[in-house]
Amino acid sequence: MSNKKSGETAECYFDYMAMTQGFVVSEPRGDSAPYDRITEWDGKLVRVQIKMRSNACKKQKSSYVVAVSKADGSTYTPQEIDIIAIYLKGTDNWYFIPVEETKKRIRINGAKDKFDKYKNNWGMLK
Repeated sequence: MSNKKSGETAECYFDYMAMTQGFVVSEPRGDSAPYDRITEWDGKLVRVQIKMRSNACKKQKSSYVVAVSKADGSTYTPQEIDIIAIYLKGTDNWYFIPVEETKKRIRINGAKDKFDKYKNNWGMLK
């Protein structure tokens, strides 16, 4: 599956999961916005960039390296997005990481790590 198709699949799955949790989910027209979705909960809007990683690193089977930069290689800023939602397909887990805590690439380990508090934490979107 191409990167574009994988991204679209992750976005659809995000929509489904967020809506079943009670969020209103909106999608910007076109693809020029830095975020993929806007979620609303009790009037609060959150700009979300969605990323997916389908398999772990070959050397460290429980570790996932995720590119969280833009297509041009630059990093997202708090003026552009609020949360990066990362779906790890191999584990069926979502991570909701504030943009301030990300770089161009991040490593998420299967064991407890600094991102564990964001694992399946849909409350980050509230």
